Amino acid sequence: MGKRNVIISVILLITVLAIMGYLFRQDRKNIFTDPYKAVSKSACFVIETVDLQSFLNSLTTGKGLFAEAGKVREFDTFFRQLKYLTDQFNKKAFKELLNNGTAIISFHFDKAGELKSILSMALTGGTNIRQIKESLRFSGIKDFSESKLNGSNILKIPYAVNNKKDTVYVSLISGLVLCSGSEELIEDAMIQSGRDNDVRSLPGFSRVLQASGKNEDKLFVVFSNLPSLLKNILGTAGHDLAEKIARLAGTAGGDIYINEDGLVLSGYTESNDSSEYLYKYKSTQPRAFHTYKILPSSTVLFETLAMPVASQPGKSDSTVSRGTVDLGIKLREFAGEEITRAYINIKGRPVNDNTLIIYELANRVQAEQLFREKLGTDSETIYFEPDDQTKIPVYKNPFKGLTGVLLPGFAPGFDDSYFAFYDKFLITGNSFITISRLLYDNILNKTLANDLTYRDFEGSLPSRSGYFFYCVPARIIDYLAGSLNAGIIT
Repeated sequence: MGKRNVIISVILLITVLAIMGYLFRQDRKNIFTDPYKAVSKSACFVIETVDLQSFLNSLTTGKGLFAEAGKVREFDTFFRQLKYLTDQFNKKAFKELLNNGTAIISFHFDKAGELKSILSMALTGGTNIRQIKESLRFSGIKDFSESKLNGSNILKIPYAVNNKKDTVYVSLISGLVLCSGSEELIEDAMIQSGRDNDVRSLPGFSRVLQASGKNEDKLFVVFSNLPSLLKNILGTAGHDLAEKIARLAGTAGGDIYINEDGLVLSGYTESNDSSEYLYKYKSTQPRAFHTYKILPSSTVLFETLAMPVASQPGKSDSTVSRGTVDLGIKLREFAGEEITRAYINIKGRPVNDNTLIIYELANRVQAEQLFREKLGTDSETIYFEPDDQTKIPVYKNPFKGLTGVLLPGFAPGFDDSYFAFYDKFLITGNSFITISRLLYDNILNKTLANDLTYRDFEGSLPSRSGYFFYCVPARIIDYLAGSLNAGIIT
């Protein structure tokens, strides 16, 4: 009889444990530990950080790149909210709530067409809305209200930074804390958390995410969601450019490195759609580029790409002369593997005069001989003579539109009025002064190859690629002025 009671007791105990385990698992199904679950496919930018407090502190030091960005009118609200949140997260009460896990900051457009941000982060186990309210009071924040939104509690916290008033909304859904300056984004995130897919289901996002550093802060860009932002920045005249940027690729992502000198992003771009501009570079053999070695240190923007092997000169541009087409076809035999478009910052010179297109040459001697034969004896030649030892011819070019023959679509409308040959490169532009600047800076060794800042930047990037883009944002305002919305640059 005693044995039977023991057996019954054991069976009952096992049954109770099984039921408790089942109920526990059912409860856990509603608890999220993945902050991406609240990020919808409408995000145009996504930031992932493994240490939210340190990341926010690095953005709000009041120094360097982000201090300057905070002075831009359009970013004022965002940086005020960022500074307020950073101050709160640095307080002891909030540190105890955070579990030092992954946090996601995503950027979306609200119904009014304004770019807003929202934070999504998993909290320590067992955290509830009451504990968040207690942490607020412990931190000295007593002026807040509470209401219901889609069945969940939402806290509305008014605040003021630099005498400017605003509101932060905080909610807790199934273990995820949501924080935003937009109640609309909080509601959208609540709805999103119940869906089976999120921003990671967008084309290319997962592959770029997998290729990023495991314990690094990361930034992701969803190109198809950028047009609204770009049209606001570029103005009416830039709508076509905005649409082109949206078709660059699917998703780009990179690890973020922040220091006092600025910001470095190192990562990858994924394109799965053949209609996207960067798709064609998937089949391009990566290589080490060389043109940067002759670019002046005053170069503030350039792009270099591998010349497509299957390029068909002369078939895409019917506006050029027959002589230009013939020259392009013959020159293609002596062309190298890369082409570069560069903007050089020359004070006092018109912006349109400061752009060069540079072709790498496999055989510079034969290429220059071909040009001289085509030009004939009646062509105008100007010599670059900085001293008695140097005399480099710069040719006045009658064969306009050569770029449209060698690489159709690369630089529509580019004025290549002048040509010069230097080292193993053909240099073209519409200004003798700009070409002379490149030649002179090479004589003085004032090139990007000898610029310490550029060398540090280049050292953080892969040594081989099919496309390379470089710019110094603070020094290209004049270059962008023709496209930017006037409200952005004043």
